[in-house]
Amino acid sequence: MQQYQWHEWGQVMAGRAANRNTSGTSKGERFTGQQMNAALSNALPAMKAERAERETRGRKSTYTRERFIKVLEHMGAGLTQREAMAAENIAPSVFLRWTEKGDGTEAEALYCRAALARAKHMLADHTWSEALEVPRELYNRAMAGMAKGEPAIDSATVQAAKLLTDSLWRYAERLRPGEYADKQKEIPTVAVTNNNLTINGRDLSAEQRGQLRELLLSSSKGPVIEG
Repeated sequence: MQQYQWHEWGQVMAGRAANRNTSGTSKGERFTGQQMNAALSNALPAMKAERAERETRGRKSTYTRERFIKVLEHMGAGLTQREAMAAENIAPSVFLRWTEKGDGTEAEALYCRAALARAKHMLADHTWSEALEVPRELYNRAMAGMAKGEPAIDSATVQAAKLLTDSLWRYAERLRPGEYADKQKEIPTVAVTNNNLTINGRDLSAEQRGQLRELLLSSSKGPVIEG
C-alpha cells in the first residue's frame, strides 16, 4: 500500500512538471488540482510515519543501562547534563523518562536516580575545581607578565574571569547546595552596640526562635512580653 501511495505521488509530481513545461500545449498528461490534493492526502500518512521513525532512531529512545551510564560518564568528565545528552544524541525528554522509569522496573528506576545523583555530585566537584582554577591561572599569568616587564592584565580580562568563576560557582552550588552553598546566607544577623543586642528574628528558624525564647524566660527576672 505504501509503495502504491509513493508511486501515485510520483506520478502527480511528474504530471505537475509536465504541465509547467507544456505552457498550455497538449503535451504530457495533465492532472487537475483535485487529483493532486487526493494523491497528497494519500501519501502524507506514510511520509509522516517514516519521518517519525527516523526521529525515533536518531534519539535512541530505547533504554539500556549502558547508554544511561554513558551520559553519566560525560557528566563526571565535566560536561553539563544537556551537553552530555547531546554528545550521545539523546533527547532531554527521553533521558528524563529513563531517569524516572529505567527499563520499567522499580529497581532499575531507583538505580537510575541514584546514579544520576552521584554523577551530579561529581560534576559539582569538577565545576568547583574549575572555578578555583580560573583565578589561579589568571594570577600566574599576571605574575609571569610582571617578571618579564609586560603590562598588567587589563580590567576586561579580570571581569571576564570573575564572571566565569561566579558562573561556575553558582552552577556547583545548584548541583550540591549542601556542599557549595554560600554559608553566609545561613548566618543570622546579630549586632551588638553599647551593651544592646539586636537579633533579626526573620533570620532565625522556628527552632532557633524557640530556643531564644526559652533562654530569655530562664534568665529574665521579670515577665516577658509576648509578641
